[in-house]
Amino acid sequence: MIKKIAILSSAVLCLSLTGCGASNSDRAEEGTQESTVVEEASKAVATIKHGLWFSPSNEKYYLFYEDKNDDGHNENAGVMESLQYGMGLPFRYTLNGNDADFSFGGVDYHSPATVTFSGDNIMNVVWKNEDSAVEGQETLLYVSEMSLEEFDFYSNKEIYDQVFKHYSNEVDSQTSKMPSYITLTSWGKEVTVRFIKSAEGMDECLATYTIDRFTGKGSAKIALEGKDDITKDIELTKEEQAK
Repeated sequence: MIKKIAILSSAVLCLSLTGCGASNSDRAEEGTQESTVVEEASKAVATIKHGLWFSPSNEKYYLFYEDKNDDGHNENAGVMESLQYGMGLPFRYTLNGNDADFSFGGVDYHSPATVTFSGDNIMNVVWKNEDSAVEGQETLLYVSEMSLEEFDFYSNKEIYDQVFKHYSNEVDSQTSKMPSYITLTSWGKEVTVRFIKSAEGMDECLATYTIDRFTGKGSAKIALEGKDDITKDIELTKEEQAK
């Protein structure tokens, strides 16, 4: 736009002065340059880096990709899903500088936001209501490239159910080694599950499972009473989770 203004100012100056020296060919070249600037600007489409993004504070995944609308034109699209139960919503969005508008689930539900970036792999989102009042904020971390077809992961519940069953089978129902509580920590694609036993103010880690949410593959290290620790590879299955 700055270049366009400069060209128009030059043309006005040339008309107001005699003998300014601008030939028809010069003006034709300027017109071509102006047309090119406008054309290139119309081609520019603001997008968020495509792939998988992780929200540590809200335990969510955001997948950003490009999709075709009903008219066959490409649109910015995505899917947001909770890690807890794997439930979420598809969305469309527009991005104009730092101003974004998200349509979750349908075109009638809009969530305006301010989006800023710290480098290529950190995105800060300030969510607002329709009156521009701040409703919340979160930081998203870029994880990896990923297509919509690859976006299929194990939720916290699915992981918990399977590793608890695996642990119970390995310890053979030894009540002295049953946990007081279980922790689950997510980071990127990986999840770590720890079985903790509390006694006399001390915490003992009975087992640690480290699993890739998308492949279901990982490892387990389990401590047994009076026996050597068990260390083995494990793999979750979609069939087992449904039982």
